[in-house]
Amino acid sequence: MEINYRLALARDAMEIAALHARSWQVHYRGSFSDAYLDGPVIPDRQEVWRHRLQHPPSNQYCLVAETGERIVGLLCLYLKEDPHYGSYIDNLHVDPEHQGLRIGKTLMAKAADWLELQAPGVPYYLWVLAVNSQAIGFYKAIGGRNLETAEQPHPDGGHSICCRFVWNTNGLKV
Repeated sequence: MEINYRLALARDAMEIAALHARSWQVHYRGSFSDAYLDGPVIPDRQEVWRHRLQHPPSNQYCLVAETGERIVGLLCLYLKEDPHYGSYIDNLHVDPEHQGLRIGKTLMAKAADWLELQAPGVPYYLWVLAVNSQAIGFYKAIGGRNLETAEQPHPDGGHSICCRFVWNTNGLKV
């Protein structure tokens, strides 16, 4: 199976929103409310991605992974978003049917290469739900360090305990 990587385009917003919502429905059930995951998560993500891709801030970098014409992976980050922790990976999602194919690792490697060109030596980070053991195992395997655990709000109005994983641009293991 051939997987291509490219920058996300405005026309990708609905497909990215569907991938994002599907990922949350699979991995965040029990942390986000069922009412949100079974209802407004899709239109909510559509609005988020429509806005992000039609009006991107200058520090936004979004990559997609696709097979044929189907988007199966996404990474979206914000360069130098935090003065201490550096660039923020706001989204990393791989379609559940395509996990295990190194898509997440490749997206992270491409992002690390871009970050090193844009802001050499600046670290990068993401938040992950503390109950998402699969993602935490993945982040540890590629060199991420859990620097803190804190309660974070989520779009359904609730809160979850999350871990902040941090990498140095030269610390990614793929």
